[in-house]
Amino acid sequence: MGAHTGTAQEDEGDDLLLKYVDEFWWFPHMWSHMQPHLFHNESSLLEQMALNKEFALEHKIPVDMGYAVAPHHSGVYPVHQQLYKAWRRVWNIQVTSTEEYPHLKPARYRKGLIHNGIMVLPRQTCGLFTHTIYYKEYPGGPKELDKSIRGGELFLTVLLNPISIFMTHLSNYGNDRLGLYTFVHLASFLHSWTNLELHTLPPLQLAHKYFQLFPEQRNPLWQNPCDDKRHKDIWSKEKTCDRLPKFMVVGPQKTGTTALYLFLLMHPSISSNFPSPKTYEEVQFFNTNNYQKGIDWTAEHREQKRPSRATGNSGTEVALQGNRKLGNRSGPPGQQETRQQKRPSRATGNSGTEAALQGNRKLGNRSGPPGLQRTQEQQSSRTTENSEQKQSSRTAENSEQKQSSRTAENSEQKQSSRTAENSEQKQSSRTAENSEQKQSSRTAENSGTEAVLQDHRSNTRRGNPNKHPHNTNRHPGTDRQAQPA
Repeated sequence: MGAHTGTAQEDEGDDLLLKYVDEFWWFPHMWSHMQPHLFHNESSLLEQMALNKEFALEHKIPVDMGYAVAPHHSGVYPVHQQLYKAWRRVWNIQVTSTEEYPHLKPARYRKGLIHNGIMVLPRQTCGLFTHTIYYKEYPGGPKELDKSIRGGELFLTVLLNPISIFMTHLSNYGNDRLGLYTFVHLASFLHSWTNLELHTLPPLQLAHKYFQLFPEQRNPLWQNPCDDKRHKDIWSKEKTCDRLPKFMVVGPQKTGTTALYLFLLMHPSISSNFPSPKTYEEVQFFNTNNYQKGIDWTAEHREQKRPSRATGNSGTEVALQGNRKLGNRSGPPGQQETRQQKRPSRATGNSGTEAALQGNRKLGNRSGPPGLQRTQEQQSSRTTENSEQKQSSRTAENSEQKQSSRTAENSEQKQSSRTAENSEQKQSSRTAENSEQKQSSRTAENSGTEAVLQDHRSNTRRGNPNKHPHNTNRHPGTDRQAQPA
């Protein structure tokens, strides 16, 4: 079959398979067993799938089965949108299967779903693993396998599921033919101990039959991939659960959910989804056909979460969802005018509560719902203005304090000086009076004439500066004036 890459026995076996190509049902896997969820770029995934198809066409292997499986269930569930699109474009895949929906265990609770036109059937576990297992080397010994076939896990799986799909690798049909041993003995035991009739159908017919039996399973049940380690391991590394809602507020129309949504957004640790041009703050993921688009679609309506920020969904659906920007939000003209008119009243609130909410609305570059938006330029301008006002206020306050201090100091000094001056003047006046009285008495006694005494008093007054009524002399240092700060 062209260039062989195995041992002589393996190459011979490959040639025999191609010789009897029409005896088998063929389905595509992935080139080199690559896992689809590792391809974030759809074009790269398409190139890998094209390699498989080119090989099949070159060796005349049928490519129209319409069924495919992914290595390790990668990209099937949790859904990797790129895989579903590439499957449709390269192979026209209509059916696949997985063990992972909704969870690996318990096996009897696995279900089917339909996504992007591809029917996903529940696949069961047969106990034959990826690597080659010989009968004598089965984990736990051959008796464990026989126990599973004869009334154990494998028997109950077929008994409890009307449609079962098993898969094991080709190597299990080689070597000691462990795959053939397992299913032949299982069919024989069921035939001997039950009234079940077993039928085999091609994958496409099997899928149609399944959803006829279980039409309620057509709609998928989306889950958070980060809640299950196996799911997270086969989910794209380019995706993050931070963009999924952390809580939802549920309510019908006209019950105040939008008001509650706006109030919650005032909190700096809560953010919401990007706006929808048709549904405004609502993404309407749960109550419209948008649900069929999967969690990748709803995650695209949110930014990746910032540290320490909670995210959720909003609106009638009603969920406060991831981070969002409302700069390009559209809405009815009347509604936009009303919101714009209401904004100034919020901005000028004086109460403590309103001031706190106003502060929250100015945090960082964060945008919010209509009426709460702030552009970076407005925030920068207001922040600068507030800073200048605070600085000016503090400078004026300090200046006033210094001026007041200096004025008080000068006033105290002047008061002290004046008090001392008045005290000195009074003391001097009293001393002069006493002196005058003594001098007058002595003069009267000595001279005995009133004319001489009167002349003496007049002379004494003219020579005493402390008795002058218009004296303006001051104590040294008391004429200083308060200087401006």
